Amino acid sequence: MRISRWCAAMLLLTAPASYADGSLTLKATFKMGSLIPPSVLQQSGKPMPTIPPVVSVIRVQGSKEYAGSQLHPVIYDFSTQQVTVLDSTGKHFATVYASDYFPDLSSALPAMPAIPAQAKAILQTVKAVFSSRKTGKTDLVLGIPVSESIWTFSIELPVQGLPVPVAATPPDGTITVARVVAHAWIASPDAIAHNKALAEVMAHRASAVTGLYNPTSLLKALADYPGLHDPLAAMIDRYMNNPPMTLKMEANIYLPVMAQIAPMLAVQGKLPPDFNPNASLGEIDVVAEQISDVPIDPAVFQVPPDYTSMPLAEMMKASVQAAAPQRRAPMVYTNQ
Repeated sequence: MRISRWCAAMLLLTAPASYADGSLTLKATFKMGSLIPPSVLQQSGKPMPTIPPVVSVIRVQGSKEYAGSQLHPVIYDFSTQQVTVLDSTGKHFATVYASDYFPDLSSALPAMPAIPAQAKAILQTVKAVFSSRKTGKTDLVLGIPVSESIWTFSIELPVQGLPVPVAATPPDGTITVARVVAHAWIASPDAIAHNKALAEVMAHRASAVTGLYNPTSLLKALADYPGLHDPLAAMIDRYMNNPPMTLKMEANIYLPVMAQIAPMLAVQGKLPPDFNPNASLGEIDVVAEQISDVPIDPAVFQVPPDYTSMPLAEMMKASVQAAAPQRRAPMVYTNQ
């Protein structure tokens, strides 16, 4: 479980009305961008690392929802306000009340080392910026009309005290450290209303993010960094109140700061000649592969009989440790 980003009192929720079973299958593909140039890969003697696609599914029936990928699917029960996380590898499960879900997940993460005072002072000047706009473009995903929106999320930092060449310093005195640009293709309310399965899934998703759990609780670790915390909280709150049904998305990750420091590094001979500072660091593509209203076996929403109970924090700690990548020697470029 990679993402750690996502505790206020939880809102009580009445189970959403259900008129049909619904299933939505999504496929996510990850690939490295070209920020790491071919010459560096050739020097390492290793091909570009690849990540296998991840297929996740959302299934809803009555007051229950099954969501997630094969490794750690989650069962939500709107009637009892409980969340059950399954560990398909160790055959364990953990059931907690929704109010304890994100706090328990947070406690499973490795403890962060103490941040030196100077570094903390710099982090307190970091600012997150989010924007979105509709492009007017339309498409079809599995026959469902969708329209495109572009979401841009950036991390900005004042250049004062940073090793940025004076000639490359932006007029406003800030640099963009990282930027994520996502092209999201979203189904309209009318398109959702005319698809029974999608309407059912959407009803559950909207109820989950507005009542069953509160993702903003994950941001409490950023309370000392208002430039990050406040924009992120506003962004999450915006989409909790009106969660979009995204059926396709292409997101690229960029490091714009490289454009500022690349000239300095090039002069020092620390960059290969084919390095492109404007290239993408990585790309994530997500697309809906199947939408179905075929009746679902009720067993899907039950814990398998051969699974044993375990505290959620303990189960996730074991999972994080098992998935920790092996340490590798860093790739070093030498300009000869």
